[in-house]
Amino acid sequence: ATEELNDPWDMTEVTGNDPIWHTNDIDSLTGSWSTSAYTDSISGMFEGLLDTPRDENALYLNIGSGSSTRINADKYFNFSIAGRASASVNIEVHWLDWQGTEQQVTLDDQFVSTAHDLGPYDLSDESVYWTGKIKKIWLEFGGTMSTSSVRIGWIKLTE
Repeated sequence: ATEELNDPWDMTEVTGNDPIWHTNDIDSLTGSWSTSAYTDSISGMFEGLLDTPRDENALYLNIGSGSSTRINADKYFNFSIAGRASASVNIEVHWLDWQGTEQQVTLDDQFVSTAHDLGPYDLSDESVYWTGKIKKIWLEFGGTMSTSSVRIGWIKLTE
């Protein structure tokens, strides 16, 4: 994100009349995120509440728009994330490949109540489908039926 978008996925808030959860690093949220529990990205920290952590509660990362801003998966394959959750949640990394097919991997570690850094995970080792140009990338959190707050400090995709 730093090299390609000139804006790292560091969850720094945006100013203006955007939704209160909005940073330039997140395009959108879908699924079971509680609309009453978003906070802005105070001090570079995304905070959101999942009413029911399950599949399809996506947090879409900003990768720009247009064919010139696709992620080069052959160059950027090491995924890292820093954060925590109030209930232990699994972290799934999803993406649309160059053909528009959805792919995913579940990380070996979970977000737990203590903030920590996870990774780097070599996505090309985790999935043979992490290759070519990536059109979209998003995270989903699951593995519990308990309401869980999720905090993310930063996300990195490096060489």
